[in-house]
Amino acid sequence: MIELPDFNIKQLFIQAFGLNAYDKISLEQKESFEPKFEKIEINQVRTNLETVQSPIGTPMWKPIKFLSGNYKRSSLTGEINDPFGYPSFVFPAATLTEFSRSKNIIRTPVLGGSGTVKELYSLDDWQIRIRTLCINTPGRNALEWKKQFLDWERVIDGIEVEGDLFSEKDIRYIVITDFNVNEIEGNPWVVPIEITAESTTPFELDGN
Repeated sequence: MIELPDFNIKQLFIQAFGLNAYDKISLEQKESFEPKFEKIEINQVRTNLETVQSPIGTPMWKPIKFLSGNYKRSSLTGEINDPFGYPSFVFPAATLTEFSRSKNIIRTPVLGGSGTVKELYSLDDWQIRIRTLCINTPGRNALEWKKQFLDWERVIDGIEVEGDLFSEKDIRYIVITDFNVNEIEGNPWVVPIEITAESTTPFELDGN
């Protein structure tokens, strides 16, 4: 039976990824940021946000899921193997995701004037940064979470991904470009994982 210690997720993210910028703001600064409102009425609005149950029984808002499929992957020696059947994989509840995308713009100087004429040439791929924590959960401990992530890291194919954060940006497939496994000193049952990925489409990888 897996022991489930109490985790302070906020503190663990600070230890793992240094996400403590807000905590450094002084009390006076915080008060200056807080808007002053007169009496207002708040009406509760029912939304259809995507949620599922996490392994610890709490609701997960906008979860990330790698869909099952036959994906090409590299062997431990770097050779490319035949497609391997992967089951679907839902990320841990403690996951943060960031998206950014550049625009490829042609700039032409204005003759006899200042500035440039800008022409949008194309949109670049979405750059995606995923930071998550592997911790003990019912039926799966931190090391088993890490092993599953390492299995997906070997995929050298476009991974079909599911989740509102991706579908709202019209992202169906991503390719992993960088993968980091870290440690927290004195806490072996917490494994920080950081994934860098790009949006992609199957034909870019298959050549079809």
